[in-house]
Amino acid sequence: MRKVFESYHVPNHDHGTIEELDNADTYFKFGFIRNPFDWYVSRYFYYRQYPNSAEKGISKGFDLGIKHDAFFDKIHSVNTHIQIGINIDGFFLGDIYNKMYKVNGELKLDYIARFENMEQEIRTILEMTEKPTENLDTVLQQFQSKKNSTERKHYKYYFSQDAKNVILKKDKELFDTYRYEW
Repeated sequence: MRKVFESYHVPNHDHGTIEELDNADTYFKFGFIRNPFDWYVSRYFYYRQYPNSAEKGISKGFDLGIKHDAFFDKIHSVNTHIQIGINIDGFFLGDIYNKMYKVNGELKLDYIARFENMEQEIRTILEMTEKPTENLDTVLQQFQSKKNSTERKHYKYYFSQDAKNVILKKDKELFDTYRYEW
């Protein structure tokens, strides 16, 4: 994705917060949101797929720093991951959304795109910012071939009723604002 936006990417701001951005008013600021249930499953499988990689930036420290083999020893399922997260400040997607995109409770982005519609959203952002779109199809194909993804079942398969209820409560703002559903 960086290649698509490299002409106006802010250096050293990988997954940074809006507050960390100097002269924020001079940029078109956008972010992506994802169905919280799908996001938790994706994060869980990302950790399983890349056990030797530590999260950086905004995600650093979530999951109590449980990485490598300790992750597998302590977190056997998405449900266990959610149960542990209840006691971690900043664990839930709504927490990350608020930290990254808001200042004093006020949304500071110009546009929130849906992860589920990534290709169309990128086109929309480029149109909104009047950025050139030549070679966009090639760049998007390259992006699709390099993005992190894992093979897994639909997110509904992974959650107990208790974990589902926790997420619905903790991420209520996201479900209400972006009309995500179970």
